[in-house]
Amino acid sequence: MPRRSPYDIELSKAERAELMARSRRYTSRYRDVIRAKIVLLANEGMANAAIAARLDTPRQIVSKWRRRFHIQRLGGLEEQPRTSGPAVRTQVSEPSGSEQPSGINGLGLDFSDAISRRVLLDTASLMEGNNVVPLPRVGRE
Repeated sequence: MPRRSPYDIELSKAERAELMARSRRYTSRYRDVIRAKIVLLANEGMANAAIAARLDTPRQIVSKWRRRFHIQRLGGLEEQPRTSGPAVRTQVSEPSGSEQPSGINGLGLDFSDAISRRVLLDTASLMEGNNVVPLPRVGRE
């Protein structure tokens, strides 16, 4: 049996007009269009799972925006500040002279770097003696 949302949506004429405008505006952000469509479809009585399938978005997202609109109305569809704070990045220190380089076979290569991946592939093919076709260069020449 499908779940029934406890957050029934009933729109005023002004809210419906605003949401219809948001859902049709070509210059709107995708997230704003989806949020407006979620509320409009919820107003038609559709279940969260049906809305999610129709808009190709997770059911949890539909539930979130349906609930926020029910509680805060149009203001609930706006972006709110994140509670987790700014992203924190840790700095990686360089190994001292006595430490062995880490990475594949002690080469000290980092896969996040396109050049390192290229060097690793070239080195591996040389070590195995395989005849391989060179890969196209990635990144800056």
